[in-house]
Amino acid sequence: MVAPPSGELQLAPVPIEPLSTTDLVDVRAGAHFTFALYQDGTMWAWGADAVDVLLDVPAGSTRTPLRSSIAPLAVVEAGAEHAC
Repeated sequence: MVAPPSGELQLAPVPIEPLSTTDLVDVRAGAHFTFALYQDGTMWAWGADAVDVLLDVPAGSTRTPLRSSIAPLAVVEAGAEHAC
């Protein structure tokens, strides 16, 4: 398991910075990361990025959703250690 920003292993869900639910189209989660896709094609990502699946997120973890530079997107899918 990848350590969260605090440096301690986290076995339970932790709060993130809030995201708007207005125009939210889809949310997908992998083993250690989550994506939120919006109607305008923007995608936000947060979680642990041990395998570089979050693209724009520096290696490590973030509890702050970060907007991806890849846009516009129509669909996002996530698996244990991958996304497309």
